[in-house]
Amino acid sequence: EDYGAALERHGLAHAVASGGTFLARREIQATRSWLRVLVNPLDDEALVFLLASRMGGVSDDGLFRLRGKAGRSPIWETAQEVELSSADAGVLAGVRASLQNAWERRGRSRLSEVICRAIEDLDFDLLMLQDGAEGRQAYANVLKLARMAEEYERGGGWRGAQGFLEHLAHMEQFGERETPAVLADEHADAVRIMSVHST
Repeated sequence: EDYGAALERHGLAHAVASGGTFLARREIQATRSWLRVLVNPLDDEALVFLLASRMGGVSDDGLFRLRGKAGRSPIWETAQEVELSSADAGVLAGVRASLQNAWERRGRSRLSEVICRAIEDLDFDLLMLQDGAEGRQAYANVLKLARMAEEYERGGGWRGAQGFLEHLAHMEQFGERETPAVLADEHADAVRIMSVHST
C-alpha cells in the first residue's frame, strides 16, 4: 500500500498483483464486520467497528453515547434509546435497514447479492468511488469479496454468512494469502506491484 500511495502521488497508475493484504484492508474488514452483525447483532466488537468505519460513519461522540447508554448490555439492544445527532441517527437507521433487508431475504438471495445490496444501501460504493484510484481499488476489493462468497456457496459452502466468515477466518489462520483485486490487466499502462515470490 505504501508503494502504491507513493506512485499515486506522482501520478503513476499502478496495480497490485500480489502482497497478501486483501483480508486486512479496511474496506474488507468493514464488510466482514457487517456480515458478523448480520449473523449476530449482539456482537459489539463487530458493530462498533462497522459503525466507526466508512461503511457506517458514526462520529466518535455518537459511538461514546452508544457505548455509555448500553453499559453492560449489548449496544444493539439500547441503540434506539440513545439521543444522537441527526447525522449519527441517520447512519444508525441506515445500518439497521440494511441488516433488516438482508434478514428478510435470508434463504432467498445468494450471499454475494446480500453483500452487494448492503454496499449500495449504505452508499459505501459511492463513498469509495469518490476517492479516485484508491477508492476504485477499495470498491474492486469489496466486489472481489462478494465473488469469493459466490464461489464459496457454489463450491458447496454451507451456513450462509456464518460459514463464509468461518471460511475467511480459516484462510487467515492457515496463512492463505489472498491478493487485492487487480484493476489493470497485464497489458495496461501501469506499474505492477508484486512480491519477489510472484516475479
